[in-house]
Amino acid sequence: MRISKEYLAGFMDGEAYIGLTRKSRKDCRQGFNYHPTIKIIQLTKNNEVLKRIQEIYGGYISTRKDIPEKNFRSADGWEIANRPMVKKVLVDIQLYSLVKKEQIKYLLKFIELPLRSRRHDKEKENLKYDKIKDDIYWKLRAINKRGLAETNRSDILKDDVIVRPM
Repeated sequence: MRISKEYLAGFMDGEAYIGLTRKSRKDCRQGFNYHPTIKIIQLTKNNEVLKRIQEIYGGYISTRKDIPEKNFRSADGWEIANRPMVKKVLVDIQLYSLVKKEQIKYLLKFIELPLRSRRHDKEKENLKYDKIKDDIYWKLRAINKRGLAETNRSDILKDDVIVRPM
């Protein structure tokens, strides 16, 4: 089964999480690192597309079993958090995406930022990039928030505005 970039963009527009995850790290100044991430979750009976995406881009597929008491149905999830591969997926779909254009734009901007230097003479530069990364994280979080009306997004996502929880 062949998957076109157009199909993948449409599929991800409807089913994917495109954003940053924060992972705790004791050796980081902030206590965490940001990782560009793409996730798609599908009912297990519909996982052929996920398998094909994994064949093309890598990543991994995990399975969640039925938990009737929590009303969870068995599902498979594909996830990729490897910077170069996330970038490849985003570049492949960015021209065709209709719904996730903002997420793609911000995540590509994040990926282009330099990794944190361990040199002490680069601390000022590190702080500048940490702030930019933090801003991108909060913008993506606002975009990805469920139920956020399309009409409200322009007010929240102006480049000079940072949305943070109260």
